Amino acid sequence: MAEARRGRAAVALVALVAGAAGALGWAPAARAGALPTPPPTQQPGPSDAQGPDAQGPGAEDPQAQDPSAQRPADAPAAEDAPEAVEVDITALTSAPLRPDDVLAVGVRVTNGTDEPVEGLTAELRLQPDLLRTRDALGAWSGAPDDAAAGEVVLGEPLLQPLAPGRVRDLVLRLPADGLGLPEDDASWGPRGVAVDVVDARGSRLSADRGLVVWYPVADGAAAPGVDDPARVGVVVPLTGAAPDVRTALVPDAEMADLVDGGSAGSREGPLGRLLELAAVPGTTWALDPLLLDSSDPGTGEPSAGEASPDADDRVEPGQQDGAGEAGDGADGGVPTTAPPAGATAPTTGAPRAVTAAEPTEGVAAWRSDLLAAAPDHQVLALPRGDVDLLSVAAAEQPSLWAAGVRQGRASLVRAGLVEPPQQADDQQADDPPADAPPTTGGAGAGVRTDVVWSARGELGERAAALAADQGAVAALLAPTAGGTPDGAAAVPLDPGAGAAGDDEGAALTGLVGDEDLATLLERAATRGEGDPRAAARLLAETAVLARGGSPDRSGGPAGALVVAPRGWDVDPSAGARALTALLEAPWTRATPATDLPGGPGGTAAAAGSGREEALPERADGAPPPPLDRDVLDAAASALAATDALDGTLTDGAPLTAARRSLVAAAALAHRGDDGWAAAAGAVLRDVAALSDGVRLLQGGAVTVVGSQASVPVTVSNDLGQDVRVVVAAASSSPRVRVRQDVTTTVAAASRTQVLVPVEAVGGGDARLLLQLRSPEGGALGPQVVVPVRVRLEWAEWGTAGVAALGGLVLLAGLVRSVRRVRRRPPGEGPRSPEPAVAAGAGPPPGSPARAPTAGAPTAATPPARTSPPGRPPPEPGAPAAQPADDPQTRPRRPGAPPARRTGGAARTGAPVEESP
Repeated sequence: MAEARRGRAAVALVALVAGAAGALGWAPAARAGALPTPPPTQQPGPSDAQGPDAQGPGAEDPQAQDPSAQRPADAPAAEDAPEAVEVDITALTSAPLRPDDVLAVGVRVTNGTDEPVEGLTAELRLQPDLLRTRDALGAWSGAPDDAAAGEVVLGEPLLQPLAPGRVRDLVLRLPADGLGLPEDDASWGPRGVAVDVVDARGSRLSADRGLVVWYPVADGAAAPGVDDPARVGVVVPLTGAAPDVRTALVPDAEMADLVDGGSAGSREGPLGRLLELAAVPGTTWALDPLLLDSSDPGTGEPSAGEASPDADDRVEPGQQDGAGEAGDGADGGVPTTAPPAGATAPTTGAPRAVTAAEPTEGVAAWRSDLLAAAPDHQVLALPRGDVDLLSVAAAEQPSLWAAGVRQGRASLVRAGLVEPPQQADDQQADDPPADAPPTTGGAGAGVRTDVVWSARGELGERAAALAADQGAVAALLAPTAGGTPDGAAAVPLDPGAGAAGDDEGAALTGLVGDEDLATLLERAATRGEGDPRAAARLLAETAVLARGGSPDRSGGPAGALVVAPRGWDVDPSAGARALTALLEAPWTRATPATDLPGGPGGTAAAAGSGREEALPERADGAPPPPLDRDVLDAAASALAATDALDGTLTDGAPLTAARRSLVAAAALAHRGDDGWAAAAGAVLRDVAALSDGVRLLQGGAVTVVGSQASVPVTVSNDLGQDVRVVVAAASSSPRVRVRQDVTTTVAAASRTQVLVPVEAVGGGDARLLLQLRSPEGGALGPQVVVPVRVRLEWAEWGTAGVAALGGLVLLAGLVRSVRRVRRRPPGEGPRSPEPAVAAGAGPPPGSPARAPTAGAPTAATPPARTSPPGRPPPEPGAPAAQPADDPQTRPRRPGAPPARRTGGAARTGAPVEESP
């Protein structure tokens, strides 16, 4: 204690001498072994600093500042400043400190009392002993103000009194070779530094502590004693946007605000600043593909592959995809295909195909930069919209998660980040791709869709089983999720029973984030709250890991995973400095998250992490509470209804839009959103109108009287486009057999009658079960039951009646024919159809005139009368004799028709005699 007092007295004395020297305009040169002091630079006057939160010397790297550029005093203190004299470190190097460097520490002194204080001196102290463990780093950083803080290596007096409620910023700088640290290679590692404020009597009023990593090793040389650098993975989230449930996109105004923060092209929004941090080489991205669609001017009608869920979104969820060329998606992504010509929108309130407005110039440029940088990083693609895994697992609705994964993959394909899945020659377009080993492309580690990240890294047994069943191989976890030991980057998990009730769940690896490192990164780079001490300690923590300071490491490379939180309001400049120093340190190696020791793509697990970690049965994800289960249940049912329509509509855009909206309703960002349930309900009603637009109409009972028959049924289409459906039928009784299902096309907004062929094999009553299906086999609407009465005896009776009637008709015809034959006179030959021509009469009208033949009698010369043989010729003038059997001479019965004389003459061919 006496030595400390004497040291403070010496500092005060030197400060007094330095002040006097400064007043005379000169300062003595520092001598070896003497306590160095900076030249006097304090000038009282106005300042633009506004308390501890203002940007003082710590705003930039102190090593780049003028050593004499101490800020003016008398700046106002913050309203919440303590009612005492306080000192804070506002800037500290976050890079390894080499002997040729200058140690520079930014300091802010605050007077929170009601009285001015004078005679204050800022002291820079150094703990020369190497801090070998992470526990030692924590103990140094958290020590109280009155704890020992090492040797004083530099002191600077505050020349002017500090008024009450004011702050003063200054920079303490000292060449690193004047710290007195050993320069052998084995001495490298973390050291503690501290800044004290003492009064004129040498009493410590306040203290603050930080860390530096002493590294007396030549540039480019490996860290001594480190056979294998520590693997460090840093996950930067590009998430947080809540989609509009109706459009399944982030609204344009909100997207512009997320990127530019209200100032076009400034990149001052959260996503703009996060992308700047994510561009640091070696980082891993957790990307929500929804952002790619929402910033793409080409996102509108779905492409041809999106008409069905299998072609649009179906992807093997456990597949790792190679990154495409950097320029594949930089110009707006893969072109989309317009809907078929002549297609009309549904007449119902079904969700329309998404049409994004033209994004702002700043949003488009942000997307272009993201796509250009993505091939240099590992990208962990989340389900589209960042589906809330815990909520869908609690609701037991894995279809929502699976659809989100498929849709996310489709977004990546449209953006050009992954290649479309290759289909085998004998594979249908809507089948999942064949199993293939993971591939990578570009300069980065590729794009993966098989790593999950639940809310805050919590993962219950049910959620782990659901993710594993859908093809996930790893999960980003918070340190407390499985009780994993410190220093273990990856551990096998035991997900327990599968989501479908299987006895065992699929294998899943937990990528466990380091809680201390994540907290330090957040403190170092949070906007407005950047803590340079945290950035320096982040570097010191990894140095301890590399030197083997973790108690859980007994062999193999050390590994650490740093997962930044969702919704991080980052200061990109401070964050980039911290990450660059962390990932480019000589004792670390930037590593993709899945390639960390024990990870699905990494080396063997570190010792102490090779055991399975039990997960809690459930993780409720509160606060805020998970999404409402009833809404998720309804969304899953509606999603199944849209799947049933696959292949039915000629234009699949409404189906794709509906599926996207239903998945968007399960987005994690909707937690705590008061209007979420109402918006989801509106989408559910629209989807119901779409799925109910094609249905069978209930008909009445049908009577079948023959062995072959057709049952009529009516198909109604209320949609605004043609649909192709299949009427599938089944009989409830062996009396009726269905011959085949019937496929038909129903025009838009119309009804069509379909005849279902059936076969009756026995009499009685039966029921025909009719189900409308899509060409892919999905059931459309409820089943319709048609009563069928089979009356085969009616057909037998009808056949007998028709046969009897035919026999009667035939018999009547025969009787009539016989009666006609009996009525014909004896000797009467067949009647000529042509009538006889009377003597002297001319040819029938219209017939050609014939020339008289030689010897033929003419009208002017009547024919000579002849007598039958044996009869004397008649006397001249006497009437011609009539034959005895001439009908003309026979008495006629009463009512009998007169005999046709001309006919008889025509039949006999005898000439007709005319009286003179």
